[in-house]
Amino acid sequence: MNAPTPPLHAALQYSAGKLLIELDRTPTANDSASLVHHLTPTTRMLLHWWFSGSRCSTRVDNFHIGQREAILHIVLMHELMQTEDPAQLLRLTSDPCQHLARTPGSLDRPARYDIRMAPGIGLRWVMQALMIWQWANHAAADTSEHDGARFSDRLTLVAATPDIQQRLSDAWLGPVAATGQRDTGMNSLMRHAGLFLPASMRQPFFNWMAAQPRSGNVLSAHDTTGNIGGLEQALPAITLIAGSHPYTIDLGASGPHGHRPSRNANLHVSFYRSKDAAISASGSTLIADFPMERAIRNGAAKLPMLEPTHRLRLPAVRSKSMRHRGLRPRLPRAYRSLLQCGLQVLAQRESSFTAVDPTRHPKLLVLCDTPRLLPCVRRFLMDNGIARDSIVDAAHCRSDGAARVVLDTFHAAATLAEAPTCVIVALRMDDDTMPQTIISAGAPRLWPEPDFAALRSENRERIAQRRAPDNLIDVLSIVEHPQHHHRYSHLIRAGLAIRVEASSGIDATGDLFTATLRPDAAAYQIAMPPLCGETSANSAETMADVSRSYLRKRQMMRVHKSIYTHSGWSLNDNGLRRAFLECAECDPQIESHWLIDRRRYGAGGRERQSARDSTAYHIPDALVRTAQAIYLVDFIPFYLASPLTSAPSADASAQWPACANKLPAARRQGRLWYRVMLQAPLFWSWKRADGMLSTLFASLAEGAAEPHPISSTVASE
Repeated sequence: MNAPTPPLHAALQYSAGKLLIELDRTPTANDSASLVHHLTPTTRMLLHWWFSGSRCSTRVDNFHIGQREAILHIVLMHELMQTEDPAQLLRLTSDPCQHLARTPGSLDRPARYDIRMAPGIGLRWVMQALMIWQWANHAAADTSEHDGARFSDRLTLVAATPDIQQRLSDAWLGPVAATGQRDTGMNSLMRHAGLFLPASMRQPFFNWMAAQPRSGNVLSAHDTTGNIGGLEQALPAITLIAGSHPYTIDLGASGPHGHRPSRNANLHVSFYRSKDAAISASGSTLIADFPMERAIRNGAAKLPMLEPTHRLRLPAVRSKSMRHRGLRPRLPRAYRSLLQCGLQVLAQRESSFTAVDPTRHPKLLVLCDTPRLLPCVRRFLMDNGIARDSIVDAAHCRSDGAARVVLDTFHAAATLAEAPTCVIVALRMDDDTMPQTIISAGAPRLWPEPDFAALRSENRERIAQRRAPDNLIDVLSIVEHPQHHHRYSHLIRAGLAIRVEASSGIDATGDLFTATLRPDAAAYQIAMPPLCGETSANSAETMADVSRSYLRKRQMMRVHKSIYTHSGWSLNDNGLRRAFLECAECDPQIESHWLIDRRRYGAGGRERQSARDSTAYHIPDALVRTAQAIYLVDFIPFYLASPLTSAPSADASAQWPACANKLPAARRQGRLWYRVMLQAPLFWSWKRADGMLSTLFASLAEGAAEPHPISSTVASE
């Protein structure tokens, strides 16, 4: 399970880690020892947007570690290493800055690289990021920013199957609506534009996409009709081809070229979804590998949990004919019991998940190794209360969002990869399908947001200790006949899967709690003031832009002076925010307060500042409103001898009250705005003296001397 990392991969991971550190540093004018310095300005901007800590910490959508590795390794190889020879690559990655070519190499043939990723964990996002990287650099080259020989906006995708071809079409062009036309507003790049594209790139990219034909860009690699030369001239910039074994991108191709990269391509990337002999025979270099085991260990996939079917005392299932004397096939008793178990597990999730978030409907996937039994499975499900229109075949599961149960055979399991799939019932006799193939069908996370990261992490720790999970958030229940449980033993030994003795006692959502807006939320609303230069039409940031907030019961309290019914704090908060809430609730001078989640609020202001190519945008930790003032509060966990003024965010936070106080009184709720820096030692000292929080804020805002001088003992707390 813990196979050693190949030397080339380890060296690339080291270089990628060095590059990530550099992205968060202040750039210098010319640092030859810096990897970032040798990238194009466009690539630097994209990588900073995608991976820098300052961006990732304020965003809900982010690439996981496997996607990040794949993107960074391709960029390093193509822009810096410029070679495919493994031995030379290993020498270059050991100290790349000493060997970097200063000019682009010859492109007499396309560079060829292979990426291997577990299915169902976001391969399409990697492909989309690489295409944006190529398009953006090609567009920049047109303005003479740099040599564009390595970049192109002619993109060809080669998909393994028609199903994957359709998924790629949906991602780029949007799903097909009921009218038969594609809903371009729902394509993946528009829905996740905040992740993929910096604000200054979005409109140019969408204009380029809009200029592409909406039809004729999906072709078959085996289609021999028509004139290929003529087709190449008529093709749009993005072309999808079905029929190739791997998932492939031709970056710089001008049309379909079967299973081989175009001679006009400058970069050829093949994606493999499992260990395959073809990867060793492809003649290209495998530069990133993210198997299912790593995906589970790093939280990029759901955690597999074997349901306790060994307690059902099922008869063994053996291969035999299912049709006797012309009679229609009949489900074995063991299969019926497994299906009933799957329905019970699904019901456990349905009620709990939808209570927390009505939009998250878990699905049951039934995989059967005998296709002629699928009609029997459908009848059995209907007899057990599942509506006919809630049962769909895999080919229609994406177009029918109301489906509860999806039916398919084992051979197609790896192509499903639907996030709502939370329960899989495997009906097989002697099928030798590997557990990773079954897990991949439900691998995508249903709860990927940072709100649920702690729940996922706790479950991984418990399973690694051979303990049942505390909750079923992103836990994939697998209902298998006990005679097949041994196939999962290697995953269980590695702490990547668990077989539970009883799943009925597990709370599906643990101590997860949904805080909603209180009925009189408008009375507690605090609108963020505009920054200098922003128009009044779009500058006010409100607290009510998210209708619900996800909290942990152990990390929350009921509040009465906020727009939400409850407010919470981080597990690593050390009590500061909890004490702040308690003091704010007890202070009669405080009318309203709000602890801010930087990932979910202030996004509009950050987007506008990003469009101006400015990073000086600051979101405070809390807002507090009294009868006379509104305070933007920054929590400082240590004692400051002098204010923080060097960081760009310090200047930005100082702009908020300055801009607000220039507005008419009606637009600032009749109050003056102040920024206060609440130092933890001062706060605890004030609290022990039973001081009122509003008085402390007023004192800090006026720049008065500290009411209670802090001794060295208090300052060191």
